[in-house]
Amino acid sequence: MTDKPVKPSDDTQPLKDADDSTQGLGEFEHRLQAIESKAKAARQEHAELLEPSHRQKKLSAESAKGLGFGLAVAYTIVGVPLVMVAIGWWIDRITDSNVFLFLFALIGSVLGIVVAVALVNRQNVSK
Repeated sequence: MTDKPVKPSDDTQPLKDADDSTQGLGEFEHRLQAIESKAKAARQEHAELLEPSHRQKKLSAESAKGLGFGLAVAYTIVGVPLVMVAIGWWIDRITDSNVFLFLFALIGSVLGIVVAVALVNRQNVSK
């Protein structure tokens, strides 16, 4: 390995005065502040655009939960009497009578309403 002597660099431009370097630094600071202010404005604008979307998602989730609960209550009010009517019809068919259909329809209607009220009370207590 041969060591070559290092030549000092020959700059053709003279060194800047101290005033010129502070002026360049001031311009740099000014540009940096302008970029930072633009970035801050863009972040605020982005946050403002996302805020209604976030609020809308929250409302959508709450309404979906309420819709699901309402459908559960509706299916209870309609479904229990229908199942009880079907059971009464089946027993009437086996026994050749007409009493059980009416009896099970009445019991199913009352039971459906009682279960629906219990569901609503449980939902209200959990809130």
